[in-house]
Amino acid sequence: MSTPTPVTHYVLVRRAGLSPDAFAERTGLHPDLARKLVALGLLDAHRDAGGEMSFEPSEVAHAARIQRLRTGLGLNYSAIG
Repeated sequence: MSTPTPVTHYVLVRRAGLSPDAFAERTGLHPDLARKLVALGLLDAHRDAGGEMSFEPSEVAHAARIQRLRTGLGLNYSAIG
């Protein structure tokens, strides 16, 4: 008789990330502005199977950099990206 092959089980885990509201709270940006920055390609966000957006914690620093360039130097979004 042959030996049975082991079965591998994969656990589905939700990706760790910040919701748009949590991201907005940490950065001081309005959630709609965060979505706009994603649409412009200035921030990266992931969408889950349900279509909900989430941000990596490292994107908080990117948002701060965008805010500094926008307010400090007066650059528009196309110049930043």
